[in-house]
Amino acid sequence: MATNILCNRLGALLFLLAIHAFTITSVQNEEGKTMGLDELRSYLWTFGYLNDSSSKNSSNFNSSLEFDEVLETALKSFQKIYHLNVTGKLDSTTVDLISTPRCGMPKNFVNLNATEQPKNPAAPYALSMACRQAFDLWAEVTNFTFQQVVPSSPADILISFQRRDHGDGSPFDGAGKVLAHAFAPTDGRLHLDGDENWSFRPPSKNQYDLVWVATHELGHVLGLQHSTLSDAIMYAYVGAGKTRRALHSDDIAGIKALYQLQP
Repeated sequence: MATNILCNRLGALLFLLAIHAFTITSVQNEEGKTMGLDELRSYLWTFGYLNDSSSKNSSNFNSSLEFDEVLETALKSFQKIYHLNVTGKLDSTTVDLISTPRCGMPKNFVNLNATEQPKNPAAPYALSMACRQAFDLWAEVTNFTFQQVVPSSPADILISFQRRDHGDGSPFDGAGKVLAHAFAPTDGRLHLDGDENWSFRPPSKNQYDLVWVATHELGHVLGLQHSTLSDAIMYAYVGAGKTRRALHSDDIAGIKALYQLQP
C-alpha cells in the first residue's frame, strides 16, 4: 500500500495569549496545580467523556457550583480508562493526569471528511526526519509503504505545524496541554502545535519528543484510537523530557487487528 506524504513548513506568526478564568471549587496537587469544576467539566467535554446532551441537561456548563451525577459519571469513566482509583472525585492524582500535556484526540473520534489543506509552506528538516522515523515504525509492522513527495504533488497524508485557530475546528491552546491532533482515515491531516518546545533528538526536561508525538498522531491517521496502557505509543499523555521511540505490543496488535494483518 503506497501512501504519499506532504510536510508543511511552520510560518512565523505572533499570537496573543488566551487567559482562561476558572472558578468555583478547586483541588490542588502536591506541585501546586489547581483545577476547578468549570475546568474539569470543559476538559471532560472536550475529550469525549461528556456529550452535548448530557452537558446541556446538567447544571450550567460555565457556572456549576457542585458535582452532579452526570459529571461524576464522566469523571469515573475517565478514571477507569486511565487506571486511576475510580472515586468520582477530583482528587490530586486525577488532577496530576489531567494537567499532563496530551494528544488532542477525544476518546472516540470520527472522520470529519474535511477537504481544507494546511496553509503553511514546507516543514523544516527536523520535522521531516521525525516523520520519517514515525512512518518507518509503522511500516515495519504492516505492509504499508510511505513515500515523501514534493509540496506541489498531491498527498494522502498532510503534516504541518499549526498555531492557535488554524481552520480545522480544533484550535490549539499555546504551550502545554494539547500538543497535537490528527484526523481519522481518510482525511490524512496531522497537526503539531507550533507553540510547543519540540526536539527531534532526545528531549531536555522542558521539551517534547517530536518523534514520539508524530508516531502517535500517525497512528490516529491510520485509524487507531488511544490505548489505556501507559507504555504504549498510543497512550494519550506525553511527558516533557521523556522519549518513546518503539511501538508497544498493544500498538502493534491494534494496527494488525485494524487492517486484518497476520499477527
